Amino acid sequence: MLRLVGMCVLLFPLAAAAQADANIEKGKKQSSKAADAALMAQLADNLVAYGDRNKDALALISAARIHKQIGTRFEKMQKDKEGQPGAKPKSAAVRDNSVAAILERAKKYAGGRKDLIAIADEIAKQGSRGELGGPRVWNEQVLPKDTDLYRLRFTGGTPAVVFISGDGDTDLDLIVKDDGGNVVCVADGDTDREACNWIPRRTAEFRIEIKNLGNVYNNYRAGHN
Repeated sequence: MLRLVGMCVLLFPLAAAAQADANIEKGKKQSSKAADAALMAQLADNLVAYGDRNKDALALISAARIHKQIGTRFEKMQKDKEGQPGAKPKSAAVRDNSVAAILERAKKYAGGRKDLIAIADEIAKQGSRGELGGPRVWNEQVLPKDTDLYRLRFTGGTPAVVFISGDGDTDLDLIVKDDGGNVVCVADGDTDREACNWIPRRTAEFRIEIKNLGNVYNNYRAGHN
């Protein structure tokens, strides 16, 4: 018994040290222009979801304006195939949520209102007013009961933000782990709109997991600063 107790005493500090070694700074202000811009991109995507659901042209126009202001970069992102059983066919096409596509849908929802159409056309002509290197966002689809994996590199001492905005059909969870497998953030609310923000202690690659808890696919937008 004494030997067992002694082993527990020895192992406990090691476990505590491993947890403390997670690549995250605690107790610091987790905000910066780049991090705030990423959260604004998530807000814009929430407006897009609302606008499409309610055919609200003004919501889509507001979202497009935000993306222009913060300099959102729309791009493709390669999924990490680690742990995946192989390529699976997608269930449906992922909706195009570029600024141009958002504004085209806004004009459709405008129902012939010339004032809204004129605003949409004006925003389309505007250049990006955001700083160079605005938030990066991409569209993807996670299959039912499946997990999409990504690996993203973040700079030490600089606030990091990752967000997801789903199509509303299922519950999505967002989990961030560092290069040692330590959990840095878990965003597991009962919706498919989640965000994680933290400050890495050192520059490194982080594992991003997007889990679909539902029984149907979810077309989501993901982004980071």
